[in-house]
Amino acid sequence: MKKINLNLFKQSLYTATLILFGLLPAYSAEQIKVKVNGFVCSLCGQGVEKQFKKKGNDAVSKFEVDMDSKIVTLTLKEGKQLDDAFIQKAIADAGYSVEEIMRDSKTKGSDLSSAKKEQKHKNQKKKKEAVKKIEKMKHDQTHEHRHDHEH
Repeated sequence: MKKINLNLFKQSLYTATLILFGLLPAYSAEQIKVKVNGFVCSLCGQGVEKQFKKKGNDAVSKFEVDMDSKIVTLTLKEGKQLDDAFIQKAIADAGYSVEEIMRDSKTKGSDLSSAKKEQKHKNQKKKKEAVKKIEKMKHDQTHEHRHDHEH
């Protein structure tokens, strides 16, 4: 029978479980696509980007403008949010208007419905329970390993 490194196996199992339950940091940040009226050249996009920076909001990690579709794509930093009112104000202050705001995230900041909030709460509870089970399993295996060496 092939012997495996038990500690490496436990560590891998623990990491896989954290990823499965979404407890490790997510690597896909929320993207917000904003269709803007009035864009005619790349300077228009630069003006909007300056307004976001001027307002002192550090939530945006990447700012992209597609002149053909007249869409500004805002990639948010992990854990950061922007509400629609802030986006509309920043774009209006640059001299343009918002036609549509499209979000790809399941949670839309302050726009969560009560059903979504309830589901999010249930998911968080399940994650906490999973972490407790994993920690107990790690504790029990460590204790079992120590017990084996004592005898």
